[in-house]
Amino acid sequence: MKAKTTFSISILILACCSVFYNRCEAQQGWNIQDILEPSYKFTSIFFVDANSGYIAVSSGIIYKTFNYGTTIIPSATNTGCDIKSIYFINYDTGFAAGHNINTTGNNGVLMTKDAGVHWTFLISSNNGTYNNIHFLNYQTGFIGGNNSTSMLKTTNGGVNWYSCSPDNNINFTGIYFTGQNTGFAVSGGTITSAIYKTTNQGNNWTQKFSRPLPEYFNAVSFINSNTGFAVSASGNFDGRIYKTTNAGDTWYQVFQDINKGFFSLSANGYTALVTGYNGAVYKSTNEGINWTTQNAGTSNSIYGCEFLGPNYGVIIGQNRTLSKTTNGGNIWYEKTPLLNLNINSAWFYDQNTGYAVTSVGQLIKTTNSGLNWTLRNLNHAASNNAVSFLSQNTGYVAGGNGYLSKTTDGGLNWAIVPTPLNSVDFLWIKFIDENTGYCFDNGSQFYKTTNGGLNWSYQMINAIVIGCTAYMVDSQTFFAGGMFGGFARTTNGGINWEDLFTALNDDVNSIWFANANSGYIACNGGKVLKTTDGGHHWSYLYLGTSADLKSVYFYELSTGYVCGDGGIVKMTTDGGNNWTTQQTSVTGSLNYITFPTANTGYIFGNNGTILKTVTGGSVGIKSTDVPLPSSFALHQNYPNPFNPSTIIKFEIMKEGIVTLKVHDITGKEIIELLNQNLKPGTYEVPFSTSDNTRISLPSGVYLYTLTTSSFRETRKMILIK
Repeated sequence: MKAKTTFSISILILACCSVFYNRCEAQQGWNIQDILEPSYKFTSIFFVDANSGYIAVSSGIIYKTFNYGTTIIPSATNTGCDIKSIYFINYDTGFAAGHNINTTGNNGVLMTKDAGVHWTFLISSNNGTYNNIHFLNYQTGFIGGNNSTSMLKTTNGGVNWYSCSPDNNINFTGIYFTGQNTGFAVSGGTITSAIYKTTNQGNNWTQKFSRPLPEYFNAVSFINSNTGFAVSASGNFDGRIYKTTNAGDTWYQVFQDINKGFFSLSANGYTALVTGYNGAVYKSTNEGINWTTQNAGTSNSIYGCEFLGPNYGVIIGQNRTLSKTTNGGNIWYEKTPLLNLNINSAWFYDQNTGYAVTSVGQLIKTTNSGLNWTLRNLNHAASNNAVSFLSQNTGYVAGGNGYLSKTTDGGLNWAIVPTPLNSVDFLWIKFIDENTGYCFDNGSQFYKTTNGGLNWSYQMINAIVIGCTAYMVDSQTFFAGGMFGGFARTTNGGINWEDLFTALNDDVNSIWFANANSGYIACNGGKVLKTTDGGHHWSYLYLGTSADLKSVYFYELSTGYVCGDGGIVKMTTDGGNNWTTQQTSVTGSLNYITFPTANTGYIFGNNGTILKTVTGGSVGIKSTDVPLPSSFALHQNYPNPFNPSTIIKFEIMKEGIVTLKVHDITGKEIIELLNQNLKPGTYEVPFSTSDNTRISLPSGVYLYTLTTSSFRETRKMILIK
């Protein structure tokens, strides 16, 4: 039976936790970074297998993952229940227990039968507190709680519940069954803390072991029917591990840490994991004979854990801590959360340091290429619409109601720059030195300051440009676009503006220019236009979509990207003549795209969406989890023949630039699937000729070639339609 541990929230205050991100996994196209708000608290975690898991969050939210946390999506967003514990019988059927139902202070149990798509209430009660839930099968389950709800049992799938507690004054903090009849429960106690055992499916419970207060038992788990463990804490300090080898009839202490109380326990096979106060993580691989400390990468208290096998584990804790391991806990990878709000704009100083602003007056920053993000509240209610940095330390944020703020210490502290423009919303900002800066508003105004923002001069751009987005080529040359295709240019720093005709009825949402002549605009209705004469003439580019495009970015004149509504991301490598679809798994709006380097890019969107690529957005290079190769090799694609997709696998023994190209039988290049620096390893790259890739090929024989500095090999593959 799968080990399951539930921590009693009643004796600890949980702080915010985070979405985790596996740095060992290769980036495939665009990968989701985070989705949670920092105010949320993770209260319980349950994995059905090594990939599929659920995370219960306070404020009535349940999240789920199907890829070991690489992406996490909402399962339930408004249960009205502060969920304390979650338990799944199989992939489809699960239960959750908690309190504060609809803010009434009641308790409740929820159930899903469709893998978390829908959740329904089974019971609601105002008695005591529900701390944890455990099910043996579809019909039989238990709730551990406080006072009159100390222990409840159901035999009809949660429709009805009745007390099976040995005493109503017991605070049950953990439940675990080794079989259909034999189970164990631990208590935090109001008089004493104890371990209880049942041999008749919970109808009767017998106390087997006890400890005096203030020691509290928090969790119990077994590695087999005879050998199990229980953990305790005296407040936040003095953690102890107890062991039984005779099916729970007797218990004895096997480990103690006088500085770190233990809150959670998970066992799988011979391996047991214990977590606790101040980043405590201990692991045993010999049935609890020895316990070794693990570096969790955090000093935050860890309140829950799930160990999913010899190598895989997940821990949750205080202050946005949620981490996972893929190597048995030798290394834990932690990811901090972002906000579940719309991210409007971003700016990167280099590939490591970047900033983004949100719709409710907040800013996030990364200094390690998106691995972690820190949150700063800028203390104003209006939307932050634009961010720009003059140097690594000096930057500006502009937003609604004439808001302008400045930092001189890399975003650590921000000072409001007073402006007399409270009636306008700034949509774009750019400073070229400490004194000289420019803004555009949501009307038709262009603003300039020469004293660091203390005073602003402004003028009408042109009546046809309303609701501006802008792009600055240099201190004299600006382009501005707005609603209904309005577009204008200045070549003298904004003194005069020239209307430029786009023949559009759609809003201009984003502008990018390589120089004063060559540039692109992204618009509503799936339109991208290109100019080579400074905006006097435009050519339409076909992208094969009608989605509103919110942002356009070109790393250089020929290689560019657009993103927009419905999670759409498109890429061109020939100056917009042809576009390929980039895979994201996102369906919401994507608002802003940028590339600090040729291969490393970020996309920001609604609902806290942050996407990152390290492959230039190319779908799919995947590093497989196998030993490092001792030679170079290019394998036969599979399947072969194929239609419309196939996988190309290869091995490299030395780090370096690797290219993978597809040619027709005449040698004409069709597509470059890969061109980047790779470390030694085994990789897989998908190749597709489906309609949404815009690679339309007839049936026939094609060639694919792998090239490194010291290796080159070509193989044949067959497309059959």
